[in-house]
Amino acid sequence: MIAYRVYIDESGDECFKFLQKEEGSSRWFVLSAAETQEAEEMTLLQKRCVVL
Repeated sequence: MIAYRVYIDESGDECFKFLQKEEGSSRWFVLSAAETQEAEEMTLLQKRCVVL
């Protein structure tokens, strides 16, 4: 059986308006995900460290 791991991240907001005189927060909301086989995870983490 192949096991997978999924990393999910979000950025932004849902256009809340906190102060009356302001237009509100960003109207953009971004959701991203990356999926990897658990067996390959260590290899990908090592490559990530090289890039950063």
